[in-house]
Amino acid sequence: MAKKAGRCKNYGGCAKAEQRAIIDADEFNFVCPECGSGLSDYVPPKPTGPNWPLLVGLGLVAAGAVGGTGYWLLSGKDKSEAAPVPTPIVANPLPASARCVPQPLLLPGKRSLYERVLTRPGAVLAAQPGSGQGEAQAPLTRFYVYQRQTLGGEEWLQVGGSAECKPEGWLRGASAVAWKQQITVVFDNPAGRERVWLFKDDAVLERIAKSADPGAALVAAQGGSDAPIVSAEPKNYIDFNQKFYLLPITDFREIRNVTGKPMRLLRVHAISQKNDGGGGKPEQRGAAVMFVIDSTFSMMRYIDAAKEAMRQIFHQLSESPVGREIHFGLVTFRSSTRAVPELEYVKKLVVDPGLPESSGNPEAFMAGIEEVKEARKSSAEFDEDAYAGLMEALKKDIAWQSYRAKYVILITDAGALNPGDLDRDGQPLSETGMKAGEIRQIAAQDRNVTLYAIHLKTVGGKKYNDHAKAAAQYRELTQNLYTKGPLYYPVENADNIGGFNGVVDCLTQSIIAHYAKVVSRDQGESAYHCPPQTDNEELNRVFRSIERDTATLGNALRLEYLGQTSGDRIPDDFAGWMNDRDLLDPVRPNVEVKVLLSRNELSNLALTVKAILDAARAGQKSTGEFFNVLKQYVSALTRDPDRAQKLSLAEMGLLGEYLEGLPYQSHVMSMTPERWAGLGPTEQDDFIREVENKLERYKDYESDNRRWIALGGPDPAVEDGDKVYPVPLDALP
Repeated sequence: MAKKAGRCKNYGGCAKAEQRAIIDADEFNFVCPECGSGLSDYVPPKPTGPNWPLLVGLGLVAAGAVGGTGYWLLSGKDKSEAAPVPTPIVANPLPASARCVPQPLLLPGKRSLYERVLTRPGAVLAAQPGSGQGEAQAPLTRFYVYQRQTLGGEEWLQVGGSAECKPEGWLRGASAVAWKQQITVVFDNPAGRERVWLFKDDAVLERIAKSADPGAALVAAQGGSDAPIVSAEPKNYIDFNQKFYLLPITDFREIRNVTGKPMRLLRVHAISQKNDGGGGKPEQRGAAVMFVIDSTFSMMRYIDAAKEAMRQIFHQLSESPVGREIHFGLVTFRSSTRAVPELEYVKKLVVDPGLPESSGNPEAFMAGIEEVKEARKSSAEFDEDAYAGLMEALKKDIAWQSYRAKYVILITDAGALNPGDLDRDGQPLSETGMKAGEIRQIAAQDRNVTLYAIHLKTVGGKKYNDHAKAAAQYRELTQNLYTKGPLYYPVENADNIGGFNGVVDCLTQSIIAHYAKVVSRDQGESAYHCPPQTDNEELNRVFRSIERDTATLGNALRLEYLGQTSGDRIPDDFAGWMNDRDLLDPVRPNVEVKVLLSRNELSNLALTVKAILDAARAGQKSTGEFFNVLKQYVSALTRDPDRAQKLSLAEMGLLGEYLEGLPYQSHVMSMTPERWAGLGPTEQDDFIREVENKLERYKDYESDNRRWIALGGPDPAVEDGDKVYPVPLDALP
C-alpha cells in the first residue's frame, strides 16, 4: 500500500495540526491518526532554487480610505473597477472626541466589540429601570447594551437595536442572555452517537468525560433526585433551518479525555422561537437523486448501461406509493476545453431534479440521458474534471433546500483533476481549483447533500496507474459522518459491464427503499437486499457495504423526518454545560458551530478576505514583503501602527478581535511569516486556494435567500439588513 506524507488541517481541534507535524499515512486512509480529519499533501521544500512566496501587492491602501459597506464584492459588480477598502468586521472605536453619545459598552478587554444580548421569553422593554411596564419583546430579539444599573439587587440593562447611539429602553438583566461574537452551536443529527445531556456545572461533565467508562458514568449521572442534568437534546433531529433555535456559547473550557483526545465543554443558553423563525419556510418535497456522470470517450457504454438500469428503476417506481416523490437529476462532465477544445464543455446540467414538476421528472430524466453522447476526442490527461461536475450539481440554483433527502452519485472511470494539474502552457486544468475535502464541506454544510462515488476500475485506469489515486480522492470526497467511513464503491474489473449495472441498481434501489421506509414510518429492519452474485464475491462485498451504509443513513433521515413532522423542539429557555464531541467516540462531533453574520458583516468579511487574496496574487516578492505590505494596509485601515507590527494576520487586527475568544481557532488568520516559510510549494498553493474558495462561499451565502434568518420576530417585520446568515465556523478565514 502506497505511503504518503501529509499535515492535519484541523487547526484548533488537533495538537498535530497546531504543531504542523508531518504525518505518514497511506493513500487509502489519508487522515490524521489523532483526530480523524483529512490531511493536506506535504511536499518538502526544495533546498535551493526559487522561493514560492505568498504573492504580494495590495492595491487597496489609500490615505484616509476606511469606508465602504462591502456590497461591491458580493453583488458581482464589474471587477475592473476599484474595490472599496473594507471596514473590518469590528472596526476600532473612534477617538472619544469624535464619538456620538452615548456609545454601547465594549466587551471586557476589547477595543472594538460591543456588548450584545438576546432576549429570553417574557422579556419586556421598559422606559425606565425598575419599571414593570413596557413593550413585550419576541424571544431572540438582539440588542446592544448601553448602560448597566442595579436597583434593589436586580441588574437592569439599557439597550438599543443598533450601535448608532440610540438606546431604546431598559431590560431586566435576567431576561437577556449575553451573546458574545454571535456564535452559536446547533445539534448535529444524533444518528450513531450518544445523546447530548446538559449539566448544571462543568465539573461533573468533566469527570464523566475523563472517566475510564464514560458510558457507565453517564448512566449513573441520570439517576436519583439530585441528578446533575438540567436538560437533554431531543431524541429526533431538529433541523435548525426548519425549527429555528439558538444555543449561544456563553463560556467554554478545553479538556482531554482519558485517552488524550481533545474535547470542549460548552456552556450554552438555549432559546427557541415560537414562530419557528417567522414562518415562510416552504414545505419540503421528497428526495432528489442527482447523477454526475463522466461523459468522456471511454464512458459511453457505461452511460448506455445506466440508461437501461434507470428504465427498470422508473418502471418499478411507477408502481410505488412514493414513486412521484423521487426526483432525478443529471450532470455530465469532461475536462478542460482550453487544453482540448473538441471536448465541447467541462460540465453540463442536463436535467434539474426540480424541473419540470414531479409528474414529468422520470420522462425528463430519460429524455435528457438519451441525449448524452461521448466526447469525440480524449482529454489531455487520463483524469477528468469530476470536481467541476460535482460543483455544477451542488450549485445554489438547484433548490436543494426544498428536499427532505438529497443525494449526489458520482460515476467515473478516472481520477479527478487536482488544482496543481497543469496543461502544456502551464495553465490549470481544473476549473474549480478545489480538492475533495472542500467539496465535501460544501455538500454537507451548505447543501446537506450526501455524496456517493461509483469508481469503475477499468483496464485503461490500470494502464495509467490511476486506480490508487482515484480511490484516495473519492474516499476523502465521500467520507461520511454517520457511517464513519467513505461512501465509495469501486467496481473491480469494470470492463465487465454486469458489475457496473449491479452497483448502480443496488445503490439507487437502496436509497429509494430507505426513503420509502422513512416516510411510511415503517420500523422494519430491512429496506432492500441487493441480489447477490454467486460468482463474484468482490461485488457482493460492495453490495453489503451499500446495504449497511444506506441503512445507517436511513436511520439519520428517519430522525430528521420525525423531527420535522412531530412536535419535537428545543426547550424554550434553559442553560447548561455540554460536550462538543461524543463522550463515547470523541472523534464524532455533537454539534455544528455557526457564526450569525448580518449582510454588512458578511460583506466586510468578504472584502477583508479579498484584500488578503489580492496580496497573494499581485506579485512575486518575498514572504517578508507580503507581510510588510499587509502591515501598511492595516496601519492605514486601523490608524494603529502598533497593531500593524504584529506578526500573524489575526494579530494585525483584520479580523483579530472578532476571532479572539472563539472556542475554535482560525487557520488563515493564524498564518505567520515563520509558518508560511515552513510550508512547501503545494501547501502554499493550497493556502491561496483555500482563501479563494472561502470568498466564493461568501458570495453564495449572500444570495441564498432561503437561509437568512430574522431574529426576534416574523420574517416580514424584520428589515433585510437586520437578518443574519448561519456561516459555518470553518468557512471563516
